[in-house]
Amino acid sequence: MISASSLTPAATALRTGMTLVDVSGLNDSSHSITLADDGTVRMVGLTSDGDRADYAVVSLTADGQLDFSYSQDGIERLPAVLPVSDSSDLAAQPSGQILTSQILYDNGTYNLRIMALGGTLNERPSELLSVAIPAQGAAPEYSSVQALADGMFLASARSDTTLSLVRFNDQGALDPTFGDSGVVTFVLPEGMPVNPQTSLALQADGDVLLAGYRYPGGTADFSLTRYNPDGTLDSSFGTDGTVTVDVAGGNDRARAVTQQADGKLLIAGSSDNGDTEVGDGNLNFSVVRLNVDGSLDTTFGNGGKATFDFLGGRDGAQTIDVLEDGKILLTGAAYNTSGNADFAAVRLNADGTLDTSFGDLADGPRPIDGHATDDLMVGTEADEILAGLGGDDLLDGAGGRDRLSGGAGNDVFRFTSLADSYRTASEGFSDRITDFDPDQDVVDLAALGYAGLGDGYGNTLALRVDAQAQRTYLKSFEADANGHRFELVFDGDLGRQLDASNLSFAPSLIEGGDDADSLSASNLTVEMLGRGGDDRLYGGLGNDILDGGAGRDILFGSAGSDTYRFTALTDSYRDAEQNFSDRIADFDLFTDRIDVSALGFTGLGNGHDGTLALRVNDNGTTTYLKSFDANTDGERFEISLRGDLSQTLTRDAFIFAAQDSASPEVELLGVARGYQDASQLSSGGQG
Repeated sequence: MISASSLTPAATALRTGMTLVDVSGLNDSSHSITLADDGTVRMVGLTSDGDRADYAVVSLTADGQLDFSYSQDGIERLPAVLPVSDSSDLAAQPSGQILTSQILYDNGTYNLRIMALGGTLNERPSELLSVAIPAQGAAPEYSSVQALADGMFLASARSDTTLSLVRFNDQGALDPTFGDSGVVTFVLPEGMPVNPQTSLALQADGDVLLAGYRYPGGTADFSLTRYNPDGTLDSSFGTDGTVTVDVAGGNDRARAVTQQADGKLLIAGSSDNGDTEVGDGNLNFSVVRLNVDGSLDTTFGNGGKATFDFLGGRDGAQTIDVLEDGKILLTGAAYNTSGNADFAAVRLNADGTLDTSFGDLADGPRPIDGHATDDLMVGTEADEILAGLGGDDLLDGAGGRDRLSGGAGNDVFRFTSLADSYRTASEGFSDRITDFDPDQDVVDLAALGYAGLGDGYGNTLALRVDAQAQRTYLKSFEADANGHRFELVFDGDLGRQLDASNLSFAPSLIEGGDDADSLSASNLTVEMLGRGGDDRLYGGLGNDILDGGAGRDILFGSAGSDTYRFTALTDSYRDAEQNFSDRIADFDLFTDRIDVSALGFTGLGNGHDGTLALRVNDNGTTTYLKSFDANTDGERFEISLRGDLSQTLTRDAFIFAAQDSASPEVELLGVARGYQDASQLSSGGQG
């Protein structure tokens, strides 16, 4: 077997200094980061389809690659129970919490409220504190919150004319040493629009830095204003306390600011070059370094300025941090070749040049390395090198021409679409598995619908070995409408070793009995049937179907896109006295589905007439999906899910029956209605 280490790029290989991470195929943007002692970077931001935005967390290793020790694939999506708009922002805490802010008007007083999300799926947000904002000038419209390195955090509320800044200590209480019992109000410079996610920093001496942009000559320039601790302008800085910098000749908008240990100041944001044909269509990450007095530090970048273009789209930095070794990290968003924004990171040397030990490789496919643990590794549409290293890994290269290495362990190589690995009449876009071990590794082809091995025709796949016995090909000779036919390449001669034991053409079936069973899936695509008894079903890294059957079952999908299937009312129900409902312990709103189509339920509603009602218990720890229409035995369908999903669980998370195809079981449910309307029943499964 070829060792995984021989397939990964050498540590000295030149890198681009930049990293792009596509969270969901939608528009993604990093807004805040935390840094761990081992150099790991945790980015927190948003993923949005334009109508709805949800939280996203991406973890990067110290060299800018996805950190597969976090959430198995380096990425986690969290439902935005508190939607983030242009009037608020997010902050990442070292503890894993995500902070956000709101401005509330109550009985003549404006209050700045700070909310904390636990950083885990389905956890109800909690209010940390609420602070009254002094009434000065126009009403506050925008708020922000950001974590500080010492465990404290800043929050702000601003209007077009004033900015109120609040500092909290590491216990979450107002810092009495800051301003007036923790609150300072500033008058904003005239003509200085400030990014709604207000860019603030505290200097070591207590001065406050406010970054934004101004229009001194028709286009926007970086702007930085410095205030004394009492809220007055620092007149020794720039002109009347403000410095403006034309970065690239076009529109420059600052969105982040920080201070280095030597007192120099860094401002980051987005810039275009003023080309009227390009305009704001092509924006770059941009950064400026100033001396303590506000003058440009000409030892940095190009005369104190530097810009960085990812792939020619609209790029912009939202954060800037100085690392312990003096290097500079910027994060934000950059557009990929598909026209969507991704989480983006750039690391610079102290002089403003790209750090070529960080990010994607400068030449060749993008490397994605796993860990010694079990990793779920899913690539993108680009050409990539996936190396699982140790552990029982699941590798899915997705689109592109990928090179896959499982390394040690029982690894699964999954293909879910013909576009994952194929060739045409003239070109090959097939993936290559470099270290397949036929005694322990498996290729998962269940999603492609092939019947098995054969001659490559009639829905079969053929095995072929090249004349030099160096490559083995698994291929179809029947093309789709686009001229694509499946093909997968293995290193070595495996023609006599590939068979039904290591090529999976259908979901694996795992069944329990009539007693209480504990069933665990491998990383293949698995169908799990608990049958009778109070079972516990544990999915693997694959896309599993979990069907507990009769009994009071607990279902864990683990990673992957899992389906929780219910085919009979007696699978999960309650009656007037007892509860026999199943519990889904780790439902993922973004990838998992609940299949109740066999029961004839047609949608969410009031729990009557073929609909399911959604209820949450008082402390927000459990969500119930229930029918209030019982059958002749007094049984009515009910399942429970961990966490508060009342604001996030929608029809998209279900597989319902068609409106006109209600099953006989649901017709039976409508026979006896021995219960009051759902609104008169107590929540939490007690009604």
